[in-house]
Amino acid sequence: MLPSGFLSFLRATALIAVLAGALGSAGLTLYAGRHNHSRILPALFTLWVLSPFMALLVASVVSKRWSFPTRAALYTVMLFLTLGSLALYADVALGPPRAKPARFRVRRGSPSVMAADCNRCPDSRSNIWQAVASGWHK
Repeated sequence: MLPSGFLSFLRATALIAVLAGALGSAGLTLYAGRHNHSRILPALFTLWVLSPFMALLVASVVSKRWSFPTRAALYTVMLFLTLGSLALYADVALGPPRAKPARFRVRRGSPSVMAADCNRCPDSRSNIWQAVASGWHK
């Protein structure tokens, strides 16, 4: 079991990392969309990017009554998720130019949306697989 001082250090480090990650991810998102002429689209993308960080902060506040190992796991996940998100956003925003990554999803919709629209199968797992397969073959 971890000492309580280490958990406090881990919590403080995770909170600082999540706040810095949220700011960095939002900044990288705005940088990647700097040539977009819309005013609302970058704002919506920024809110979308910030939502997991807000959820992590809410989980951190709620976790004060959770067991010791659960809180340690949460703080560790907060650190790794933040570092991974920053790495991915930095790669997209600062990396070499690529084809438009959202083209398939914008035109066809995400698999979960297609699954929600598929009413031909009574089993939900079949709905998802059928929707994914039908979306890729159109």
